[in-house]
Amino acid sequence: PALSDIVIAGHSGGGQVVQRYAVVTRGEAAVALRGIAVRYVIANPSSYVYFDALRPTASGEFKTFDAAVCRQFNDWKYGLVDLPAYVREGRGPLASAELEAAYVKRDVVVLLGGDECDPMHPALDRSCAARAQGEHRLGRGRAYARYMAMGHPAGLNHRTVEIANVGHDAHGIFT
Repeated sequence: PALSDIVIAGHSGGGQVVQRYAVVTRGEAAVALRGIAVRYVIANPSSYVYFDALRPTASGEFKTFDAAVCRQFNDWKYGLVDLPAYVREGRGPLASAELEAAYVKRDVVVLLGGDECDPMHPALDRSCAARAQGEHRLGRGRAYARYMAMGHPAGLNHRTVEIANVGHDAHGIFT
């Protein structure tokens, strides 16, 4: 009865799970009615869910990605094409817009290791769909923060925090 906050956090692959969950969840409404706040803490994921076909370029701007380079760049877990049944169920033809509108309002904190720059890290997703988001975790995280801010200049309830001198280290990120 004294519960006031729920924090769902994950690092690396766990951070990816938390980010995807924060995009598709429907479970917040019941706890919000009881006055319980939910926060999602996403730390050093390999990739993110994008809401359209825009991806960062080497110059830092965003352009529609060329599907001929990587056919699955926008498939679910990198984008919203071919969503799994559990996500589609009960959602209409505007599921992408609904998911994005809900995600923007959620309390999301992204933690990025300032030294998380190894494009060959053994736990880094190096698929073509992930590489379309950037070269390494830090670059992908910075780009995703710009992408979300660009698409939602007002009303975005997300923060990105870069932790200096930390690489792919959950203990360093969370402490």
